[in-house]
Amino acid sequence: MKPGWFDAFRTDGGPTLYSYSNRTPVTGDVQTITLYLIFFTVFLAFLVIFPGVRKERFTTFTSVTLSLFVGTVILGE
Repeated sequence: MKPGWFDAFRTDGGPTLYSYSNRTPVTGDVQTITLYLIFFTVFLAFLVIFPGVRKERFTTFTSVTLSLFVGTVILGE
């Protein structure tokens, strides 16, 4: 069999198999996902309430959005 560009560690032309005993499935970080879900829930509640704001709509929207974002980023670290 003629060697090709991507034939390193392959047997009989099959896909590369890394047969280590410590293989684990990919999992998500539960605490981070929970934090993001809480952030999106509070932000969605704000968006539902937001049409009732009468004064300084842009300032209110910007300050609440930035506050939630910065708080989530700090807690996510």
